[in-house]
Amino acid sequence: MFSVRLIPHPNGSTAHQLFDAFVAVRDGIKALGLADPAGRQIIIGGNIAGPKVLPTIPDGSVVWNLEQVGTFHFSPEYVTLLRRCEVWDYNPVNRDRLSYEYGIRAKLLPMGWVPTLSESPLGLQPDYDVMFVGAQTPKRLHVIDQLRLRGMNVYFSNACYGPLRNEMHERSRVVLNMHAYDAKVLESVRLVAAMARRRPVVTQMDPDTASEPDLAALAVCAPYEQLVERVVELVGQPGRRERLAERGLEGMKARRMETFLEKVL
Repeated sequence: MFSVRLIPHPNGSTAHQLFDAFVAVRDGIKALGLADPAGRQIIIGGNIAGPKVLPTIPDGSVVWNLEQVGTFHFSPEYVTLLRRCEVWDYNPVNRDRLSYEYGIRAKLLPMGWVPTLSESPLGLQPDYDVMFVGAQTPKRLHVIDQLRLRGMNVYFSNACYGPLRNEMHERSRVVLNMHAYDAKVLESVRLVAAMARRRPVVTQMDPDTASEPDLAALAVCAPYEQLVERVVELVGQPGRRERLAERGLEGMKARRMETFLEKVL
């Protein structure tokens, strides 16, 4: 039996950017009949566990790693936590890098769909062409600037989570995904969240991006240099957007989280 725990930020705030992942595991465990508040802990957000929280995570807990190997998230404290716990990873290439870089062997648990991720549509009409949520890196800012120069109405935020993100998904014609790190692991949690809310996605897909082919097939994929063109094209094709959004939602329903969980439990 298992309990699912979302680690708060050291400042005490909720790790809203990980909430969709938490919901997916929580509901998947419930669907399998394995939920127990006193059960073995499954940790979401172990990389942000501060010195007061780390001692409260028992040895042998499960940590679902959702961070890209080789980034600043892999502090000595986080690596120590992974080494004393069972580890799951969301991407096969990232999982292999985890083994190569740190000698940590992990099971593969992709980000999957649960009905909660598609609930409570607000019935809003799009008034933004493009939505992008993420840290403001120079390469990302360049794409955003180029989209605005092409006349796109862009919503860009590094702090849009929870109910606000649900609202902005509905208010945006296209959701854009771009890499933040040189590791270039497909940001599957973001893609699943957008597609579950019936949003068409354009995602960065460079030759060296660590992809999930079944997930990437549900989005418009383009190398960094072509992202602006692909977004502008899709914004101008409402019929194609509608078909892509519907295909994405149906694809999400085929990625049941409990099915993925059964393979690692």
